[in-house]
Amino acid sequence: MPYDILPSGIKRGIGKVVYVIRNPKDVFVSCKFFLQSFTPNVYNGDMDGFLKIFLSDELGGFGTGGSWSTHTKEWDDGITSNPNLQVHIIKYEELKKDTYGEIEKLAKFLDVKYSKELLGNIVKEVAFDKMKAVHKTESGVTEKWTHICKDGRLPVYRKGIVGDWKNHLTVKQNELFDAVIEEKLSGRNIELIYE
Repeated sequence: MPYDILPSGIKRGIGKVVYVIRNPKDVFVSCKFFLQSFTPNVYNGDMDGFLKIFLSDELGGFGTGGSWSTHTKEWDDGITSNPNLQVHIIKYEELKKDTYGEIEKLAKFLDVKYSKELLGNIVKEVAFDKMKAVHKTESGVTEKWTHICKDGRLPVYRKGIVGDWKNHLTVKQNELFDAVIEEKLSGRNIELIYE
């Protein structure tokens, strides 16, 4: 959800927001494979073509429009300029590295009473491989997606790893990515984790 369409009450501190961020290179690879898994393919071009779209504001998949960097910059501006906003930022890479610790931080932010046993059970239930396996069962099938997805199963699980971009981006594509992200997010307090 783009920052600018948050309800005004949320911006005044009524309610809490969990903002999840993932490094843009893995988002790019994941998004490309996601769009290519639909029937018919939403995007059928090569990596260079999709990279141009992804780095521009043409994609529009990050809310009401704009690129990953535009979306991220708007959230950074909103968080920085709004001290009343109750927001907890989760970095996907840190969640993968220390799922228990990140879920514990989330529970504290949400003022949820918890035990080590409860958090341990949550860690088991949200493990990527477990969620992917459950998605392959009948519970992952819905009539809503049968016209664009095989068996009505939305293709939301692929690898779930950090750093898969290294398997798909060329040196030249990676350098272009770095240059655009540096230009668009220069001077911000956004620390991205790529490995």
